[in-house]
Amino acid sequence: MIRLYDKAVSAEVERYMTLFSSFLPTDFTLDESQKVDRRLGNTRI
Repeated sequence: MIRLYDKAVSAEVERYMTLFSSFLPTDFTLDESQKVDRRLGNTRI
């Protein structure tokens, strides 16, 4: 029963990730000069 549920959830996640990725541009580039501050309040993540 749990295995069936796990397969169903995994299939749904895969489907949504495929849909999500279809909205992203196909070519990505990494701009090393742009940094992201990964702090949440005063706590560094």
